Amino acid sequence: MTFPPDVMTVKKELKEFSENASDKKILYDILCKLTEPRKIKQKDDPYLPIEDYEKMWCSLYEHSVSTDREEAYWVTSFLKAVMKASSLPVYYYKKKSENVEIIKKIDDLSKQLIRIYKANDLDAQVVLNNSNLLSIKTKSDVTGLYVYEDLFEIEKAYAGSSDFLDEIVNDEFVCFTEVIKHFCSRSKRLIQQAENEHGSAGDNVRTIKFIRKLGQHNMIAYKSPLNKIISVTAFSLFGNKIYPENEISTLLSGRIKKRLKTSNPLPLQS
Repeated sequence: MTFPPDVMTVKKELKEFSENASDKKILYDILCKLTEPRKIKQKDDPYLPIEDYEKMWCSLYEHSVSTDREEAYWVTSFLKAVMKASSLPVYYYKKKSENVEIIKKIDDLSKQLIRIYKANDLDAQVVLNNSNLLSIKTKSDVTGLYVYEDLFEIEKAYAGSSDFLDEIVNDEFVCFTEVIKHFCSRSKRLIQQAENEHGSAGDNVRTIKFIRKLGQHNMIAYKSPLNKIISVTAFSLFGNKIYPENEISTLLSGRIKKRLKTSNPLPLQS
């Protein structure tokens, strides 16, 4: 058995562009790890032979849909999924107690900042300016945004001008303090979502979170978690241990079903 031709073709292409694009460099490094056995540093280090890597890619090809096989998309799409699953946001890897403290700090600081703005009449309406013209005219530091109240400083220049009204008619208004509340609420939601999706991890937290995230992807993309593929991929990237398929099943138990039930209607198949 050998690697499917698409795998080595993609590897060659990624190598050519890796020096000029950081994402291509990451994908190339991942593919190198998924086509080249890890070197043994000590006699009792875990090891997978090249045959396991070849079988993994052949299995992935068999599970891919025919349309994904055009232009080797089945290879690059899997690599991108691996890249995403291996570099989750920082809060995914923190202990639950640490995330609880982060949420509390964000909540406390947000409320404090809101009180300061409101008490001193500094709250203002932030506006998304689709044309970006008013962002320039109000000297906004953020491209595409301006503060509505700042328009009064240039009001005389636009008095009676229909062009001025045309510029703001499609703009979206929101108070700055409401934006703070939104981001506070968003932070809580994202952290809670991470807890619900991936649970606690303990030791080897990055590997376990990776296994769960890739398992979710595989269920959606291939209608199966593909435990053996996850096992080889996780070891290739992290190298701390070779997870047997039954242990991966335990790690994925309930997490995939819960995730798909709430966010994706695809049916589960073994």
